Amino acid sequence: PKVNKRLPRFITFEEFQKLVNAARNKRDKLIIEFLFYTGVRVSELVSLKKNNILWDQGFVRVYGKGGKERLVPIPEFLLRKLREYVDKLDSEYIFPLSTRQVERIVKNTAIRAGITKKVTPHVLRHSLATTLLSKGVDIRYIQELLGHSSLSVTQVYTHVVPSKLKEIYKKVFV
Repeated sequence: PKVNKRLPRFITFEEFQKLVNAARNKRDKLIIEFLFYTGVRVSELVSLKKNNILWDQGFVRVYGKGGKERLVPIPEFLLRKLREYVDKLDSEYIFPLSTRQVERIVKNTAIRAGITKKVTPHVLRHSLATTLLSKGVDIRYIQELLGHSSLSVTQVYTHVVPSKLKEIYKKVFV
């Protein structure tokens, strides 16, 4: 029998900004921003070490599913915040937390922000993909960014942005 796959849940950029503003402290704010702007999985986030950040190039080296390595860009403003945060750390790990702790931080921050949708670290990953796709970023770049082995995994996001499809139709069929 065919299983109906649920579309990925995501938050809007406005909701994301509310989430960031509701963070309790700099660390929590950085976690939320890092999850959204890089699209890393929560397991990848908690295993990040200081030496995974390529400061000069503006990338983070991420070890994903199946031990696959990928380079993920970090926006300049986030890199500056990260540098300030990392310089004060005495841990080798950037976010020495469990995946469960990060999930709780995101969930509780969403509640504080008054966001009624269920927000998880994975929802932030979906939100990045949806945002990029809606801005016209090629799906193959999104696949690479998220570390999907198959384009079919990434294509689920194309169903989330029907307005983009309508826009394309308007351009093609004037």
